[in-house]
Amino acid sequence: MRISTNQLYSHAASQITGLSIDANTLQTQIATNKRVNAPSDDATAWRRIQTLNRADANSAADAANVDLAQTILGETDVALASAEKQLQRAQELALQGASGTLNETDRAAISAELDGIVEELFSLANQADVRGQPLFAGATGDTAYVKQDDGTILFAG
Repeated sequence: MRISTNQLYSHAASQITGLSIDANTLQTQIATNKRVNAPSDDATAWRRIQTLNRADANSAADAANVDLAQTILGETDVALASAEKQLQRAQELALQGASGTLNETDRAAISAELDGIVEELFSLANQADVRGQPLFAGATGDTAYVKQDDGTILFAG
């Protein structure tokens, strides 16, 4: 079989073209620091990478949800501790008021302070979290407690 000069040059040119393509691929991999840049590079590796990326995104979302839950629980703890202090003060005032040694002025002062405690507890009950949702309203996202015209407070959440 005879090999012509044209065939020899064509074969050499096609090898150079193939090596040039390989060199471009390697330079792209070096520049991007990725072995697989497209599904056509390695379909199996591409699929594994996509699975890992999804798992990483799910993990990041889970971590963000945990952080949010911890923040909301912290806010709830602070609100409940404040409510506990207010209720303890109300109990102290009730015991003071039950004493027969107080005059009307003292009892009026205790009543005014108890009214302030009720307002503070109402405010704490309607406190919003970092998302702007009421802490104690449940899943509705509305105001947790409302004050009626007659002064009674009802759960509305």
